[in-house]
Amino acid sequence: MEEIRISTEEFIEYLVNLPEGVCLRIDNDGGCEENHKVTKETFAEVHDLGKNLVMFHLIALTNRIGAEKYLAEIEHTYFPPTTPANEQFTMRWIKWNELLWTITTVPMESSLCFFDVAPKYNFSINPGSPLMLGAGVDMTYQSKIDGVTMSGFPLAGVTVYTIEGGEGIV
Repeated sequence: MEEIRISTEEFIEYLVNLPEGVCLRIDNDGGCEENHKVTKETFAEVHDLGKNLVMFHLIALTNRIGAEKYLAEIEHTYFPPTTPANEQFTMRWIKWNELLWTITTVPMESSLCFFDVAPKYNFSINPGSPLMLGAGVDMTYQSKIDGVTMSGFPLAGVTVYTIEGGEGIV
């Protein structure tokens, strides 16, 4: 893990150019708006998150309509920025198979808020992580069955869920 400090503008620029196989974790830094604490993580480090059974992980495709608003509502309602509660709310951005995804992590006992707010956005929160058929950018989590290449998201486990539904994908 490599920790960096960057401004909001630098963070957005980095997200736009996020390379495949890199994950960015942004942490609460006492409400600092100008200089965000960002940690670069590898796919292997993200994979290990699934072993932590006391944490809930929610995966969302960033271009799913309503996903950003939904996650912002969760954070600002249940884990308000600049409060101690926000220290339990972690956001990660990861590029997997050329798409930008988020992973939101909170303690398991705080996970019900995700299920409570989801119907407002016509989302369902389903166990498991994404799987792409015929994709195959990341060779680490690939397999072939009957000649079809399947690429599994680098995070999986019993405490991993994915947003589905909504109004569709842009």
